[in-house]
Amino acid sequence: MIRHTPATTIASFVVLQILPVVLSEGRYWSAVAGHASPYRAWPRLTAADHRAPVDFPWTTGGAWTVLAVWTLVPALLAVACVRRRDQ
Repeated sequence: MIRHTPATTIASFVVLQILPVVLSEGRYWSAVAGHASPYRAWPRLTAADHRAPVDFPWTTGGAWTVLAVWTLVPALLAVACVRRRDQ
């Protein structure tokens, strides 16, 4: 985890907003990395299925999983850090 507030803010912005825009659907590794971001998961859940076909499609269940993981991991990290600092 990053200890300094400005560095944390910039890193969070880059990971959540900039990186998913830069990644494309044209290559496998880039598509997988893009599918792991909440930025791409939400449009996948809200899009109608009449879109143009993509090279590396993903499922609605995969999008729900990405959103669940991005919600649970920070919460678990916060609980672990608080318990460790109390002792």
